[in-house]
Amino acid sequence: MRNFYGSKEMRSLKSREKLKEGPRADGRESSDQKTRKHEDVADCVHWFETSHGSVAQKRRADDWHEHCVFFGNMMGSHQNEPVLFAVSVNLEKRVRPEHPLRALDRALGDLDWVRAEVAHCYGRKGHVSIDPVVIVKMLVLLFVDDVPSERELMGVIGERLDYLWFLGYGLDDAIPNHSVLSKARARWGKEIFEKIFTRTVAACVEAGLVDGRRLLVDSSLVQANASNDSIKTTAPEWVAALRRVCQAQEAKLDEAPPAEGVNATRVSMTDPEATLARKGAQSARLAYKSHRGVDDAQGVITAVQTTTGQAGDAAQLPDLLAQHQARVQQQPSVIVGDAHYGSAENYRHCQSRGIVSHLKPVSAPRQKKGCFAPEDFRYDAAADCLHCPAGNILRRHSFKKAEGTIEYRIMHREYCLACPLREQCTTAVEGRTVTLPVQYELVQAGKEQATSTAARASYKVRRHRMEGSFADAANNHGFKRSRWRGLWRQQIQDWLIAAVQNLRILMKRIGGQADPAAGGVILFRNEPGILAPLLQGALTWARRIQCKSVGFPLEPFSRSRCPTFSASMINVLSNTPVRRLICSSVALNGRSITESLSGLTSAATSRGFD
Repeated sequence: MRNFYGSKEMRSLKSREKLKEGPRADGRESSDQKTRKHEDVADCVHWFETSHGSVAQKRRADDWHEHCVFFGNMMGSHQNEPVLFAVSVNLEKRVRPEHPLRALDRALGDLDWVRAEVAHCYGRKGHVSIDPVVIVKMLVLLFVDDVPSERELMGVIGERLDYLWFLGYGLDDAIPNHSVLSKARARWGKEIFEKIFTRTVAACVEAGLVDGRRLLVDSSLVQANASNDSIKTTAPEWVAALRRVCQAQEAKLDEAPPAEGVNATRVSMTDPEATLARKGAQSARLAYKSHRGVDDAQGVITAVQTTTGQAGDAAQLPDLLAQHQARVQQQPSVIVGDAHYGSAENYRHCQSRGIVSHLKPVSAPRQKKGCFAPEDFRYDAAADCLHCPAGNILRRHSFKKAEGTIEYRIMHREYCLACPLREQCTTAVEGRTVTLPVQYELVQAGKEQATSTAARASYKVRRHRMEGSFADAANNHGFKRSRWRGLWRQQIQDWLIAAVQNLRILMKRIGGQADPAAGGVILFRNEPGILAPLLQGALTWARRIQCKSVGFPLEPFSRSRCPTFSASMINVLSNTPVRRLICSSVALNGRSITESLSGLTSAATSRGFD
């Protein structure tokens, strides 16, 4: 038998005999005599073992008991020593009833269907895998708390009782290696993650959180997990071949469209499917693009599409519309988008389906000042011709299939040469030429709807909803940078982030509001006392960057003054303490307080202020 000090044997017989010796010559007790307080060391060790404690623990407890008796108090002290058994720990009792993860667990519902969906991905022999339901929950936690990496997630799981409870683990259960998550993605494919997202949309529809009548669309660039230093310049044929090989190896996506422009000769050796893209005056970087369709009622994401960074926004509108209709089981009556979606193809697509198109028109080439625009020519649908302001006829001349346009030209150029309005029309020798899109009547009807008063109101709502949705995803769920490489993996990331955002909206409805923060999820209540510190932080940040302190009148907030604020936000901001907090501050170089707090507004409204 061995004791807890690492010796190979108990005290030898010689040591036991020394216990019987008398006092030393100097009158002090020997070290062996001090141990007479314990009758037999082996019996003590055996008793301590059966009592689920160590010798060191028991001796420290005895010393502390003697200290308390000497000083006349019984103040307790928690001993941070590992115990051999933890049979009394009940995680169900340790996690409080109002914990956000309990609401998240209810929002997720029964995930047993995942096992049936991925059963074909596993063989009949070999090691038993980690439960697919547990893997899905781990991936949900990865994005709910925006854990930086899967390796770190596995390290955090064992330290948090709420995570263990959420996953169904016990204190003694082994935490799997982080590689099980990447292996599961490769084994399952992307379809299972699309179904997870689709089920969150269905849950929101069932809870009455989706209206379905107005669909808002927008896109945002996502920085690829690759450096610009990995870009190589070569022939377009080699670039196309490399990307085809990459897609064939992954075997997860349909054939991607050919690269154009700068991406035709440049490819990243780290992530060949990522393409160079830029936003505004920023420098070009390797990126993907995430396209979203958001329902106007509560901000539920109903459609998600992932493309390379060079893909245009307008081409994704039909797919987003089809996804929304399939998941909501209802065709929207209005679709709202910015100028990137205001193409002739989209106007025709919406008008042919009876959908009101609030899509900002794409800026047309500027006409020479004082010259007639194409809109000044009257179109005759029956004869398929145009009548110019002078009454002459322009007939159909050519059709450009790639551009989807028809060119109309004056029948006799002599008419233009002798026309009194020639100076306001054209200087071409061949006479006036007008290019119109195919199905011009539908396109014109769409443009009229896009420039109406109702459309201008829709654009304000879209800006509030879509910017808030993307800001929430970026601030709380790591949306702006790819965790993994490859287009199909980025699609999985976009689906999971959208699913988590939908679950948070659903959690508010079923009785638990969650707001990801450092160290975990916390409750976020709709109270001015919580919003005020956030606004104070925003104003402190504003003062640091070129701000001017100016007097701000204590007038009530209104929708005309703050168009990006929702009605409930205006009510909160109208409270006297919050009003004084804001109105005593600054305007950034002449900009309005709405602009200076736009980022905070998006974050605050996405947490339950609308």
